[in-house]
Amino acid sequence: MIIRDFFIYSTGRFSIAPGATVTQNIAIQADADFEILQLTYASDIAGGANTNNVFSVPNVSILLIDSGSGRQLSNIPIPLQGFFATARDPFIMPLVRRLSARSTLTVTITSFEAVNTNNLTLNFIGAKVFGG
Repeated sequence: MIIRDFFIYSTGRFSIAPGATVTQNIAIQADADFEILQLTYASDIAGGANTNNVFSVPNVSILLIDSGSGRQLSNIPIPLQGFFATARDPFIMPLVRRLSARSTLTVTITSFEAVNTNNLTLNFIGAKVFGG
């Protein structure tokens, strides 16, 4: 029997300085595979508030690598909004991406900001798949 249960893997909040590259590794827990269904981000500059009309959009590119398959999810790093959207209108994956239990999703973020240090959180919304 296969059971799917809602779950979110997240990078947690991290800072990225202008011109810097940050790598975040997300370990997929051993209890189940994980299917990514949607991608969202949240960001701010120096803890400043976002409003309904104004969102912080960091000038960064993202490269995702699935260690379970050894595959990159794009041929080159993609601008943030090519992969992720806000929680108000999440990016819906065109195909479900299944990550194997005990694998790692490596997220490499490169900033192209001239001045701002951004705080950023990336969320991978989906389902744990038990018994599959």
